[in-house]
Amino acid sequence: MTEVIYYQLDTDGLFDSGELSDVGLDLLCILKLARYVSFLKSQPEAQSNEWLTVQDDILGRLNMDEQDLENMCEQTLEELSEQ
Repeated sequence: MTEVIYYQLDTDGLFDSGELSDVGLDLLCILKLARYVSFLKSQPEAQSNEWLTVQDDILGRLNMDEQDLENMCEQTLEELSEQ
């Protein structure tokens, strides 16, 4: 977890570098997805530069495509709006 926190803002090449364990990379993906959904909730019409830099690596790591991502984000935002 400490390594994920350390690398959360410096992800250039991180998915191919071997610096993080598989668990660390998975946790980093969860963190970045959570930040992206939070961004979408607060700025639904804007584009997240942070997300754009990691999107391909994360989707590849999680075996997701853009439709999967869109569905997950819509469902999560819907559930958040119900709270």
